[in-house]
Amino acid sequence: MDNSCFVKLLFVLALAFAFTCAASGQEDSLAYLRPSGSELRIEAAGYGITLGNKDAAVQKPASRKSGSPARVSTSFGIASLDIGFNILDNPACYGPWAGIDDFLDLSTGKSVRIGWDLAAVRVALDRRARLLFSTGIRLAFDNYAFSRPYTLTMDDNGSLMPLKLEQIVKKSKFTATYAGIPVKLSVRLAENVCLSGYVTGEILLKSYSKYKKPKVKEELSGFSLWKVTAGGSLTFYKVGIFCDCGIIPLFEGGTGSDVRTVTVGIRLGI
Repeated sequence: MDNSCFVKLLFVLALAFAFTCAASGQEDSLAYLRPSGSELRIEAAGYGITLGNKDAAVQKPASRKSGSPARVSTSFGIASLDIGFNILDNPACYGPWAGIDDFLDLSTGKSVRIGWDLAAVRVALDRRARLLFSTGIRLAFDNYAFSRPYTLTMDDNGSLMPLKLEQIVKKSKFTATYAGIPVKLSVRLAENVCLSGYVTGEILLKSYSKYKKPKVKEELSGFSLWKVTAGGSLTFYKVGIFCDCGIIPLFEGGTGSDVRTVTVGIRLGI
């Protein structure tokens, strides 16, 4: 990862930490790290997590009645996982890309998104934990596979341009990697059925094009630095479907297209 990507990722982690503190701050007390033998105790706002013990879990304050759901819960590693398919909405081109709209035709079955929530904090907004607020840290890997023999490249002036490939290629795609913070509000319709609406703000870490054979890979600029999506999901026993739409165009203004993304797929986790 180059220096610019590292700085962006640090920025996202700092924002996620701020969100996490805000979500879990039920009291004015500070957070504490307390090592104890082979275990590490993390405490904040009267709640605690013990790491290093296979039976560790978010523990309730002593004053909470037995059987009452925990108000704050956390997940680390894989809080949720999305596997979806990318679609480009309104792929009309203008300016330097005028007249070559067909290059944005995608092979939907090969245009895959992998979204991975590394960590999440979930807060129950009512005593029965029917209404939930959550946030965390997310990585997303968006792949866009061309259905026609095109690729994206940087021209001699440093502008992002489509390029028609004369040779036959097996696979041509461009990829954008993001890190960001989802903000989600969920309603439990039944014990194991959850309906969620969310907005995700992400920052671009890296973008490149790739095709083969021969194998050619090129780093790209010209993508919007920020990505904001809004969507919803319906899960049953933490397996469900989701759909979200891009609010900001995929490419920078003036590049040649104001196309936005739509993604549908399967979600594992709430």
